[in-house]
Amino acid sequence: MGCGKYPRIFYSLLSLLGRKALNPGDITVLYKTYSAPEPPPVKFLQIPALIEMLISAIFTCESNMSAENKPKYFFLLAYAVSVYEVWNEDTRDLLYHDELKATLLAIERIHTLCTNNIGVTITQSSFDISVLFQCIRYPVVSIGLIKWIEFCMSEKYYEKVVVEAAPLQIILLDEMSNNHPLQHELIMNLLQNLFERNYPKLNTLVELEFKKTLVDRMVHILSRGYIIPVVVYMKECMNKQITDVSLLRHFVAEVLEMIGPPYSSEFVTSMLPLVKNDEISTLLKTADQQDDVTMFLSHCEVR
Repeated sequence: MGCGKYPRIFYSLLSLLGRKALNPGDITVLYKTYSAPEPPPVKFLQIPALIEMLISAIFTCESNMSAENKPKYFFLLAYAVSVYEVWNEDTRDLLYHDELKATLLAIERIHTLCTNNIGVTITQSSFDISVLFQCIRYPVVSIGLIKWIEFCMSEKYYEKVVVEAAPLQIILLDEMSNNHPLQHELIMNLLQNLFERNYPKLNTLVELEFKKTLVDRMVHILSRGYIIPVVVYMKECMNKQITDVSLLRHFVAEVLEMIGPPYSSEFVTSMLPLVKNDEISTLLKTADQQDDVTMFLSHCEVR
């Protein structure tokens, strides 16, 4: 079923996607249409570019949403990600929206928390951690928080956020990776971008401790099953010499402490260059050769 049967939807979507920007008029048209007793097919709202614009507007606080229009943005995003339906040609056999109300509430709550806590530390924030963790279970909220973290770590705000080694904004990534395996790549991309950046407004030691926190998040996402991409990335950091060797040493120590044989060939191929690098691993070895480095190397030789 195409958009032709719904000309107002068609022209509103064409306007939004053509301009690559949201505007109150078209949002209002979509809101009124989808909040009616017989809404159009949800697929028209599930266009990735539209969902991306809604998430950015709601969670990064860069849009000019008025108080009057905010509920419309929230509703459209919640509807797009939570409603499921089955059509038989032009007849809708099923419209499942049991998750709509709860998803909408989660989006509203996190939007409020995010807009009130840009560029603050955990001690300064008004976050209700229990509410935050409850809402993170919704995939769309987790995606929104990734956008918010990027915003908080922008050039304008990062100096206010990184005044402690483990900012709340970064620690949240652990909970997000726990709940949403399909978002591991997005989370890792964010960690890589933050890890490779320079932070000229920070003291050198503060920056180093912050990047150690980022490494810990990479180790955590590795422990949740996203293994090879993390190890391959750290090997690239070593080869390109784009980070302090102490951070690579920390990564190797943390990973070797948590893992055990048998190891896949792909893992060994990626991890072995890091472990065999004397600059990284020498300080991790002990005289009795019972350390994790020596045991890992011994196992690899036996293979």
